Amino acid sequence: MFDSKNLKKITMTFSLISSKLIRVVFLWSLVLGTIASSCSKSDSPPAVVADKTTLNAKIALSQTAHDETVEGSKPGQYETGSKAALTAALTAAKAVSSDPAATQAQVNNAAANLQPALDAYLTHLIKEIAAENRIGFW
Repeated sequence: MFDSKNLKKITMTFSLISSKLIRVVFLWSLVLGTIASSCSKSDSPPAVVADKTTLNAKIALSQTAHDETVEGSKPGQYETGSKAALTAALTAAKAVSSDPAATQAQVNNAAANLQPALDAYLTHLIKEIAAENRIGFW
């Protein structure tokens, strides 16, 4: 029935067929895997990173004004309690600046809200009255 020559031919043929079948299955799995991954529903547009350059510059300027000035009642100082509004605006601006998900509109609004707070704070500087402008001497 089966002599060793025929058995050897059958074995070689089977080996050749099975190696080709393994290659075909492997290639199909690559093709199907590529198709499946390209049809993913998680495809979303890339996140837009807001430009925080202006906001960060205003934060730095406001922080310097906050840190390098003193509240009090003497000339060269700022009216007591005048830092509160600047501190609140500065805290809000820093929160937006440190938020990686902040939109450009939020960044722009934070910068727009910080500038008036700084401007208002700077108006509270107590100035010395020149001697010729004094109306009373005591």
